[in-house]
Amino acid sequence: MFQNREDCLFRSIRYFQPETIIDEYEKGREDALMRQTRYTEESRRVMEFFQQVRHDSLKTLTLTPVSLEEQFESREDRLYHRFVTFDPRTRALNKWSITDGTIRRTVTKIIEKFHRNEELVADRDIARREFDITNEEININYPLRRGENHSRDTVDTAAPPQKKVELFWLLEACLKAERDALKHIRDMEDEFGTGNC
Repeated sequence: MFQNREDCLFRSIRYFQPETIIDEYEKGREDALMRQTRYTEESRRVMEFFQQVRHDSLKTLTLTPVSLEEQFESREDRLYHRFVTFDPRTRALNKWSITDGTIRRTVTKIIEKFHRNEELVADRDIARREFDITNEEININYPLRRGENHSRDTVDTAAPPQKKVELFWLLEACLKAERDALKHIRDMEDEFGTGNC
């Protein structure tokens, strides 16, 4: 047990089989970290946050040498999950991408999941967005619509397809979302030192 520490750490517990270290923090940290669990043998860290005070509503962050996973709660944009994979060869071959003079891992894929927005028709509400950086692809999944007389979800095949200009706007929005997600990932690397899992 600790008291009056600058980093707000009040308890650190260490288990030896398997080697696990749990650090618990009081409220007051700038990053709103509540608990960090480090699984030494797996090179994995799980961080839990006081998400009510974080500007991004981050609830849980899980870091490994080849992935970053975020769980969010009550975001205005309805994002609740982001999973990022890094090129494992980046670490094995020690080939790092360099951005602004900083060593970075190479992002290969970003998958984002969103809660359903009932104000939008299902054909316009993104449920899952995947940025395949390696293959330069963006994949979008929409939620299925609930059929009026059906017990399972159905797709309205009679709905008119999106116009070309709407698809162009969607592409522009997705490209911006990809840039924003990559910036967010780099910010997380800076904030939590994710390259050192």
